[in-house]
Amino acid sequence: MGKNIREGIAIVDLALYIPLIITVIFVLIRHGFQKQLGWIYLLIFTIVRTAGAVMELLRIHNTSNSTYLEWSLILSSVGLSPLLLASLGLLKRVIDCTSTHVSSGAPNVLVSALSERLRIIKRLSGKATATSRRSRAIQLLQLPTTIALILCIVGGMDAVSSSSTPKDRQTGIRDTKWGMGIFIAIYLILCTLTLVSVSEIRKTVSGERRVLLAVMVALPLIGSRLLWSVLCAFKGGKVFSVGDGSAVVQIAMADVQEVVVVLLYVVAGLSVGRYDEREVSRRRAKENVYVPQSYDGRVDPRDGAMAAWPHPPVQARRNYGGYNGGYAGGYA
Repeated sequence: MGKNIREGIAIVDLALYIPLIITVIFVLIRHGFQKQLGWIYLLIFTIVRTAGAVMELLRIHNTSNSTYLEWSLILSSVGLSPLLLASLGLLKRVIDCTSTHVSSGAPNVLVSALSERLRIIKRLSGKATATSRRSRAIQLLQLPTTIALILCIVGGMDAVSSSSTPKDRQTGIRDTKWGMGIFIAIYLILCTLTLVSVSEIRKTVSGERRVLLAVMVALPLIGSRLLWSVLCAFKGGKVFSVGDGSAVVQIAMADVQEVVVVLLYVVAGLSVGRYDEREVSRRRAKENVYVPQSYDGRVDPRDGAMAAWPHPPVQARRNYGGYNGGYAGGYA
């Protein structure tokens, strides 16, 4: 019975995620691959889930082949990381649109040092410059998320590999638990950053509010998915197991939640336009949100970080030496 349910899950996953891959690619083309990375991780997730479903079907029909089992378990354990990274990426987009902190001109010391050796580091860092402390924190969270993913993959391989010794299996279980601990910390930080962003929702332009709403609704679903993974790592047994646990529990706590989160983010991507600082400034002005203006009445894109301040519109003045990044005469 359990075998038939798991086969049905794999078939449904293929029927759902193959069209979603095409849709997510369309969303990526619409928004671009450079600025906001949330939908890139969503594409990775849909590809991983499709490959996992294929491996699960091969495992069911080829029980003697341990390779299919290993890859099926590895791909099943990868799903949490792309969902968290996608959520962080979309939240960063919202924060960048509503930031009330002026962007720091000083580059990151580590990035600057690496840029001297590896030019690609400098290019990548320039495509996603943080404009607030929260936005910068989201960028920093990508590293521990990747570390947790590596720990879970390596731990899972050591735990299920036929060539692993008992000591290797114990090490694999320990690494998986460490990875899940990091995921828990990242999820809590994500929830905190989202709550802070919700408190500033009045400063957010209407289109970006839909993205924030999608992240808000997705958080409890991702929490359920995280709880299932934590129970599989720490409790185990016949109910909570990635490969041989209860298929019904997996559907109720993980599979349905993953699909809903992907749909939420896809709908959000289809309902908002491509991120553009000038367009965001114009929309703020249209919605009567404070937009700093130059002496000739035009919006200066360099004032984007100030545009969320809830002050009445005023005219900014230039000094005789040109634009000085501030207001020479103060506020009117």
